[in-house]
Amino acid sequence: LVVIPDESGRERMVAFYDRRRGLGAVLESGFVTYNDEKDLFEKIKEVPKDSPVYPTGQSLRVKDPNGNEYIYFTTPYPGLRVRADWKSYLDLDAYEGYTCLKAGTRYGDKDKVHLDRDTNGKLVWAWKKNTLALNPKDQQDLIAAGKMRPDESPFRLQDADGGKPVLLNGASCYWNEYRKRYIMICVEFMGASMLGEIWYSEADRPEGPWINARKIITHANKKDDAHDFYNPTQHPFFDRDGGRIIYLEGTYVNTFSGNPHSTPYYEYNQIMYRLDLADPRLRMD
Repeated sequence: LVVIPDESGRERMVAFYDRRRGLGAVLESGFVTYNDEKDLFEKIKEVPKDSPVYPTGQSLRVKDPNGNEYIYFTTPYPGLRVRADWKSYLDLDAYEGYTCLKAGTRYGDKDKVHLDRDTNGKLVWAWKKNTLALNPKDQQDLIAAGKMRPDESPFRLQDADGGKPVLLNGASCYWNEYRKRYIMICVEFMGASMLGEIWYSEADRPEGPWINARKIITHANKKDDAHDFYNPTQHPFFDRDGGRIIYLEGTYVNTFSGNPHSTPYYEYNQIMYRLDLADPRLRMD
């Protein structure tokens, strides 16, 4: 979801959508806008359902050093952006990925990847149109294949205690006035539970580098009692004490966990947590 003024200057809530067959095949994709009078979403336009670049994940607004305003999307890192105006948002060709791939190329597999290196062999990370950021699994495969080193990426989250890599599935990222940094709330994929381990990290810029993280929530207290807590997001409008206390929520369910026992009254519900950023256990060093 994004809120931007339309061409007449009226503030509108807009979103990208997929219509799917269950959790499977995509049948239709496009953009919708919320009609305040009718209390429903209306289609703006359809786009090709196999479009390689499209808005996904939680969004945040960012101004660059030149004063240009962008909407960033967590994919799961903040590696996709578009100008924060109506025309750009609806134009998939206007989107940019923060990536080390050569502009206009796609990640095929670790043997055919087109990495962008300068004459000195250094990876060139930059905003490139019509180019996707590497997802964490693709980057992990490239590192395992010796095509790139972990320290060459700004998106390399690891446990602050011991340096174990944390493979992300989804996240939200927002500026926090208390920490004076961007903070990320993210869910790990295939950690102690499949989708129930929530981590905290922070960086000076949305582009990172994102390195150290601390686990703040687990849903795997017992080996046979894991649950999922996916699509976590912070809600900055609930911040208290100048951003020292933050609130985050996610979807609690047992669907992907392998646990056959759901939690009565909580199954497939949203659960909210709060986090005190002054807690010394959140130190990143």
